[in-house]
Amino acid sequence: MESNMEAIIRWEAQRQAAVGHLTAALEVLHLVDAETGAGTAVLRGKIQGQRGEFLLAAESFRQALAAEPAREDARAGLAAVERLARGPFGGFRLRIRGWLMLALTVAVLGGFAWRSEAAWRASNREVVASLAGFEDKISAADATRQASAETLAARIARLEAEQREQSRASTKAISQLKLQLQRVQSQLSNLQARSATQTRK
Repeated sequence: MESNMEAIIRWEAQRQAAVGHLTAALEVLHLVDAETGAGTAVLRGKIQGQRGEFLLAAESFRQALAAEPAREDARAGLAAVERLARGPFGGFRLRIRGWLMLALTVAVLGGFAWRSEAAWRASNREVVASLAGFEDKISAADATRQASAETLAARIARLEAEQREQSRASTKAISQLKLQLQRVQSQLSNLQARSATQTRK
């Protein structure tokens, strides 16, 4: 059973994450003991996953499952971050290469059986060209993914800069309001003093 303080901290972390303040959300969750309930661990894992910290997110989801093995959101979150941590092209690249090498071997053995040496060499060149074509496609996909990641990083940096600028503007506005309040209080004090003087007269 979670305490009232843990529930309040989770609510504040969810509010920060909802507006994109992921770092602030994690800092809020750090106020809770690391051995807290599964709900807090799941929330921490989701935020870490959104930040791209897949290994940390996986650890948080495992902590949630250790506390409550039946939690489906923790199980689904763990599967998702583990899949993302492996990357979309890691295993696929190895499987493609294995298949192509197998096809190349079959083509070589078949060439000895029913083709002349010249025909076999031509077929071999075609297979090698196909392999190079697949490699080029995979490399292009990797480059596209890298460009997308760099674009996303640039957007995040711009948003963080805008947030810092808004924070500075808010601080400046608050300072101006405090100064105006001090002036009003000073004027009020002067008016009270004058009123007291006139009353004594």
